Amino acid sequence: MAPKCKVVEIDHGTTPSRSFYKRMENYMSCDYYPFYVDQTTEEHLEDNIKINIDEFIKFLRGHL
Repeated sequence: MAPKCKVVEIDHGTTPSRSFYKRMENYMSCDYYPFYVDQTTEEHLEDNIKINIDEFIKFLRGHL
């Protein structure tokens, strides 16, 4: 059995999720791991994403 691909998405968190990758997870046969850096509203979706690199490294080690 071939290993599954892994997709990590870095994005603003929104409710409901706007992730294209989450919807494509089954089609691509991938494992999907969202890393949301903050909660935002529709008018701020284009703002720059700033991450805490230590938190992101911890996230990767825990999921990949």
